[in-house]
Amino acid sequence: MKKSDLSSVALAKDGNITKTDLTQAIGQAVGELKNYTDQSINKAVGELKNYTDQSINKAVGELKSYADQRSEEILQAISQFSTEVDQRLINLEDGQEAIKLMLDNVPYRFELADLDKRVKLLES
Repeated sequence: MKKSDLSSVALAKDGNITKTDLTQAIGQAVGELKNYTDQSINKAVGELKNYTDQSINKAVGELKSYADQRSEEILQAISQFSTEVDQRLINLEDGQEAIKLMLDNVPYRFELADLDKRVKLLES
């Protein structure tokens, strides 16, 4: 209800304003204001809920996308690490075999000492 409506209701009867007329006009204005306010609040809440739902869905989608990307990167890093570790183990095994072959072809220290004694005896 507009201000002019209040005035016309209050002054409707020969220019005399009665308390009843004024009370009714104010009551009607308050009712319309309450109705308008309730509608505005409901509309705002609906829009906010819709916006919030969209924002949450968008955020969840972005989070899932980021998590999927990071998971893929982690899996690739683990795979690469596993491959590198496997290659290092192969290299260590090959190196160990090479060392073992070299040691098998070298006489032990006590054998060398024994041979050294024999050579000295023969030379003397």
